[in-house]
Formats: sequence, C-alpha cells, structure tokens
Amino acid sequence: MTTGAYADAIKAFDNADTVEVTAESLYQKARCYVCINDIDSAINAIEKTFEIVPDDILLKYDLLVLEQITILIDCSKKLSEEGLTAADVKHCDSLLQAAIKQFSELIKIFEAERHTKLKR
Repeated sequence: MTTGAYADAIKAFDNADTVEVTAESLYQKARCYVCINDIDSAINAIEKTFEIVPDDILLKYDLLVLEQITILIDCSKKLSEEGLTAADVKHCDSLLQAAIKQFSELIKIFEAERHTKLKR
C-alpha cells in the first residue's frame, strides 16, 4: 500500500466513526498510522481503543511496543544532533537498553500467553 492509501483508509475509518466508534475501526486506524510512521497518532488511537475494550491483552502489548518505538525514535533523533555530551549519549544508551529489555520481556510474556492458550 502507498502512503496515500493509508491516508484514505484513515479517512474512511474517521467517517465510520461518525456513525459508531468501534474498537475495530480504532485499531485498524492505529495500524494505518504505524504504516505512515505517525506513532503518536497510533498511540492515541490505541488508547481510545482501550476505552472500549480495556481488558484486551494484545492491545496492551501493542501500546507497550509503540511506546518503546517512540523511545527509540527519540533517542535516534537525539544521537544524530551535533554537540552531544557524554551524558547525552549515556542517557540515550540507558533508554535504549531499557527498551530492549522491555521488548524481551514482552516477547517472553507473549510467548507464554500463546503457549498457555495452545494447551487449552
């Protein structure tokens, strides 16, 4: 899909939401935002989805992943700036290490959940 197609899909979901806001439309809109690299809007859409389905564990995973991606993007921008201090680099390194650890934990939890469901 092209960026324009995702923008069109977002508009279609917005139009559908004027009739009835559904978790599915909000979630699909979030996916479109991710595809066009609008992570903040994706997070916003996921948070709105939580208002409709607060116990959805996969939404929680998606939100946590998007939050970690935001940290990675912010660090990448910061590290590309000129005039960084050693403290800046150290701070970004600690954020990146925490994000990697969070991703690892999410994968372990997700795999455990999936394994438990498969045993049922």
